[in-house]
Amino acid sequence: MGRIGSHSGAAAGWRRAGLLFLLGCTVIGVVVRFPALPWAVALALVLAAVAVHTFGEIWRGSGQFSLALGLAEPTQQGRYQGLFNLGEGVAGFVAPLFVGYLCTGAGAGAGAWGWIGLGVAAASAGLAAGPVVRSAERIRSAPEAEAG
Repeated sequence: MGRIGSHSGAAAGWRRAGLLFLLGCTVIGVVVRFPALPWAVALALVLAAVAVHTFGEIWRGSGQFSLALGLAEPTQQGRYQGLFNLGEGVAGFVAPLFVGYLCTGAGAGAGAWGWIGLGVAAASAGLAAGPVVRSAERIRSAPEAEAG
């Protein structure tokens, strides 16, 4: 695995994470969509999806840590940490509702499409990281440019 040593590297890590989440969720969706798969194949696919998701979590966590500490002004690190933790809290509240409703069979598009939708949402967030980080860097450097 590569290292995350810059803001753009952190954004790239989030992008990788989102794509890994999409892959893992799609594999789970395939298992859900084809319940007649032999149990050994289904087990292997689920374990592969879990492994892919785990690597996605590593990239996401590394990128998050890097950005939460790196983009903040030294006097504003507590506020940045608070915002990141608020985002984690909201995700921790919304994700089980989404997964429970769309991925386990309760929702209209439940099952395989719910898993794929979850992966698309994660991939979209990962793909948005680059533009968001570039925007944050421009905003942060704007006062320095005006002062210079």
